[in-house]
Amino acid sequence: GHFFYHKGEEVGYVLEGVISIKTENGKFSASSGDLVCLRTETPQWWKNDADIPARMLWIKIRGGI
Repeated sequence: GHFFYHKGEEVGYVLEGVISIKTENGKFSASSGDLVCLRTETPQWWKNDADIPARMLWIKIRGGI
């Protein structure tokens, strides 16, 4: 798993596998083909609950200060 507090808006695209994502709004699952959007200053964690690797593409949309 991974926990981080980012500064800036980000978009993640799940290339393969399934990940769990937690934000202040709850816990969600994202699988191959899903798009994840994170707002500025949103604390969250993600982890791969499966036995197979998960791959994602993360794009930073706008940076914070």
